[in-house]
Parts: sequence; C-alpha cells; structure tokens
Amino acid sequence: MLWKIFARMPSNDPKNPDFADVCYQRDIIAIGWGSEGNLARFSTRATLKQALRRMDYRGDERKLANHAGSIWAFLHKVKKGDLVICPDREAGVWYVGKVQQTSPYFVSRPTDGCWFEHRRRVKWTKRRLVKRELLRVLGAKSVGGIQTCAKVLVGESRLRAWLGPVSPARPARHGRGGGSGGGGTPDREWGVEVEQRAKQWIKENWGSPPKDVSHTACGWDLEHGAWKIEVKGRKTRATTIRLSFNEWQAAKKHDKNYMLMVFTAASNRVLRKSKPVRRPDPTQLLDWHEHPEYWLIEE
Repeated sequence: MLWKIFARMPSNDPKNPDFADVCYQRDIIAIGWGSEGNLARFSTRATLKQALRRMDYRGDERKLANHAGSIWAFLHKVKKGDLVICPDREAGVWYVGKVQQTSPYFVSRPTDGCWFEHRRRVKWTKRRLVKRELLRVLGAKSVGGIQTCAKVLVGESRLRAWLGPVSPARPARHGRGGGSGGGGTPDREWGVEVEQRAKQWIKENWGSPPKDVSHTACGWDLEHGAWKIEVKGRKTRATTIRLSFNEWQAAKKHDKNYMLMVFTAASNRVLRKSKPVRRPDPTQLLDWHEHPEYWLIEE
C-alpha cells in the first residue's frame, strides 16, 4: 500500500507550518488533532467523528468528514511495511519512506520541533522525489489534493521499482568542470547579512537562537539542536547554489542532521523579511554537479 501524508494542516495556506523536514530528520510521520488527546482510543470512525465535533468546525460537515477520514486512515489503515510519500513544501521535494511499526503512538506536548502529536515510525529512504520525478513515477492525479492522509491508488509498483533494492549513497558525477555555473556565488552576493537574517528567522520560528559556529570552518554556519545549518544567500534564482568540498563532506557525514538554508532577496529590505528554502540532507538531491573546488546544484 502507498500513502500520501502531509506533515502540515490540510490547507495550502503558506502560513501553516510544515514539519516534513523534522519528520525526515527523526524518522517519523506525524499529524495533528491532539487537543482532544489520543484519538486512537476511539474504536469506530463514528465515535471519532463525534469527538472532532467539539473542535471548531462551525457546522462544516464536509470538512469534518474529510478530517475524520484522514485521521482514521492514519491511525487504523496505515500498516507496517506500507510506503509513505510526504511533501516538503520548503525544500520542494517529496520524501519516501516505509512504515516501521504496526500501531501509531501519541506524544503529548511534543518538544522536538514538530507540534503534531499522532505519530508513526518511518524509515525514510535516501532517495527523494523532485517534481519532475514525481510526475513521471506516480502521475499528477496520484498526488493531487490536500487531504492529510490519503491512499495513492496507482503508481506503487513504479515507485518501488524506482527505489530499487539499494538507494544510491551519492548523486551521479558528471565530471570535473562540467555543468552550468550560473551567475556569481551566493556567499559573495550576501555575506554576513544573510547569516544575521538566518539567526533572526530561526529564533522567530524555532523558538530559540542558534549557535554561530561559522568561525570554526567545520562545514556549516549555525547549529540548532541536532541541526547543522549551512546558510546561503543570493539576489536572484539565477545564482547557482554551491557547496565547498568541506561543506559537501560535512553534509555527507551528518546527512539528515545537515540542512542547507537558502535566502533569495534582491535588496537588504527584502532580505530582512524573506523566508528561507530549507533542504535537509542536500547531497541526496539528484541535480548536483562536481567541479574542481565545489559542488553546484542546477535548479
């Protein structure tokens, strides 16, 4: 069985937080609706739906039914061994994993960066789907909609074939000096300013300031909890993102705990309000190309 599960509330509102990167890092998949406690205690969908009525649905029976269906599927229909795809809105990728346990579990007042209480253990693969691969492997109709937990009716066999028996440890090389360099390098376009913006954004959105380790030449700029964060800034998307070989090796070593955080802003005024694109485990993207002194990504 193949499931599409969003680690955010069922809405396209960009203000809703997306916890896909935290789920990927911690090998879990999570959904919310924890204000009424552990909803797995309800033995029928009807009693679950009745409990949800105490939440603020304002008579919207269709919305209530959709949410009840998603929660019921997550708690009772998803099984050990099923495949899961989860979109990361910020990184622009879909994570692919396999459910590791028969029953879900509940975390009251979680403090690990993901607010959602209902969870399942998932082993995420190293391979991730970018949009063009998603459309090729599963098709547009298979992954449409915003329902939190939904069965994907077609494409499971193609996805398993795409995953293969062993996920590749690194992207394919294209030779030294190959690829398209793009215009400029991010660090030269936005130096200290982008690191200051990253510190501010992390404090505002993750609840506490990061530790600045940029002076240590360790391969990343900031630390927050388990995250090792390399910050890049650029003035337009035409600027190619580059990782030095030191940063590349650090990203390979720390994989799920390494995050590339990219800010794109044409001016200081825009930068002060900009939001980053976050890419956990960035070396597993398939569009990196090796050059003599760095790796670059083509978007």
